[in-house]
Amino acid sequence: MKLKATITMMLCTAYLPSPAGASGFFENLVNHTKEQVGELVDHTNEQAYERVDQTTNRAKKQLSDQVNQAKQSIGTTSNFSGSMFSSSMDVIGLRLGMTPQNAKAALQAHNTRMRIEEKYDQLSQVPNSKYLRHISATTNRGEQIFIEFAPPPHAPVAVKLSRTTQYAAGARPTLAKTLQALEQKYRTPTLNNNNTTVHQLSWLHDRTGNKIASASTELAQRCTQTFMMSVDHLIISPQLGNTAIAECGESLNIQLTTDTNPMAGRQGIDSGGLVTSLTATLGNAAELIRIAQKTSTHIGKTIQFQAENVTAPKL
Repeated sequence: MKLKATITMMLCTAYLPSPAGASGFFENLVNHTKEQVGELVDHTNEQAYERVDQTTNRAKKQLSDQVNQAKQSIGTTSNFSGSMFSSSMDVIGLRLGMTPQNAKAALQAHNTRMRIEEKYDQLSQVPNSKYLRHISATTNRGEQIFIEFAPPPHAPVAVKLSRTTQYAAGARPTLAKTLQALEQKYRTPTLNNNNTTVHQLSWLHDRTGNKIASASTELAQRCTQTFMMSVDHLIISPQLGNTAIAECGESLNIQLTTDTNPMAGRQGIDSGGLVTSLTATLGNAAELIRIAQKTSTHIGKTIQFQAENVTAPKL
């Protein structure tokens, strides 16, 4: 044992530097260690940069995908049925096919002081079918907006909207200026009907999106009153969605009530008088019919499924 220990000591001593060379030995050792540490740091930095690049590229791709999805959403917002029809009209920025989020954003853009309320409902005899039935918005200045949304199984998109504005005394536009503004925005109407106190204008389209130019056509006469239709009415009374109006597409109906005060002429106001209220209704008959039929089918299938899964009564 003593011999082995002596040999081991001699071998270790042989590899140690002499006192004179100790300084150089440790200096070389330190430099070598620095080089190794430097290489390790460089390698670590390269890996870190590579990970940062990978993360950045992934983030760029995700952002690009989100932008593309947004563009597609914007491009298809007004084409909510997937048909050939595309909405060409809006009321204060509101369009058919808008999501609830987009609709509320448009309302806020129109008036930041709008009081916005959401009304939820559930399909009759269909459990867990809660959906946004409509959004209503009002102001203290006599403005009311109502947006109806598609029921299940459809996506919640705007299928009908209406806006009524009551003009207070001293803030009533003339009929001539109002008609000029309407034609400037929507072009020439299909129907322009005027009586003593109510002026009605309609911009009508067929289900493929083509404008119905003349009010004298049979299709125009069929489509004139479709602005009064709603999904609820069509679900309850499906016979309303008959083939006579199934070819009617998007329609915008404007009703103007005027003040026929005889003093208006003496006050320098044109013979058309002043507009006391304006009601705009935007809808699409063909889309409402399609949505109502699909919802009715969904309700029927759900009721049938429930009935088939009820066990036989104990007798």
